[in-house]
Amino acid sequence: MEQERENDECSEYTEEEIEEVDDDSLVFVEAESNGLDLQQFVSNVIGKVRKVVTLFRRSPLQNEILQRHIQRQFNAELKLILDSKTRWNSLLEMIEKFVTVEKCIRMALVEVGSSVTVTDREI
Repeated sequence: MEQERENDECSEYTEEEIEEVDDDSLVFVEAESNGLDLQQFVSNVIGKVRKVVTLFRRSPLQNEILQRHIQRQFNAELKLILDSKTRWNSLLEMIEKFVTVEKCIRMALVEVGSSVTVTDREI
């Protein structure tokens, strides 16, 4: 009964109020419209981040290309972190590092001709 009330309250928003919602909230709405729930959407994004990190960590040549972009932007060598199930905080560290060098990652992915892409909505 209480859940029905909550659903009714959500449907009372006007279009203007809905348009004022920030982009982060729109990601959830977009995921739902594609038939994904939030947990599935987040899992997909984390899987993509792991795939990109693994791509650069396994290939010295591709990592060198990434490091060139990072060196230009940050004037330092920053290595991507891959999360580990035994380190409870490693997922957060992986995502923080990924977001920090996200522009460099995008440029490097294009340069190496990778089929993996990262969209603004996923970041």
